[in-house]
Amino acid sequence: MVEDEICVKKITRLILHSCGYRLVTASDGIEALSVFMEHRDALTMIMTDLKMPRLGGMELVREIRDMDGNIPIVVVSGYLDDAVVAELQKFGVTDFLNKPFTGTQLLDLITEVSGRAKLPRRLHRASALTRPERIAAASWEN
Repeated sequence: MVEDEICVKKITRLILHSCGYRLVTASDGIEALSVFMEHRDALTMIMTDLKMPRLGGMELVREIRDMDGNIPIVVVSGYLDDAVVAELQKFGVTDFLNKPFTGTQLLDLITEVSGRAKLPRRLHRASALTRPERIAAASWEN
């Protein structure tokens, strides 16, 4: 999960953790790229905000797509207008969640994306889903 707002990150982590997901987190796009490179084989989904310091979500999506054209990307933002959605769709992003969102909306979307991609029901620490065999070393503390 890539999110610079601490309370959004904490609440999202609590919701997903309570449902059995494991989460890998990053606070901005630069950190997310580093986490992606380090855990690339374990990540099964990326969840990112758009407006962040250093490297925003749009730029992150472009960078991730240059490295991996298949990993599902979910964009979570309070700034999802038609032009932004159209630009993200050019990079294969089809899943969006507007802030503020409810726990049910979050879980419904993650479940839908996981089911479509036939992913395991787990998240690791960039917001990203990981394969179970790579989760053992994950920590919930930042």
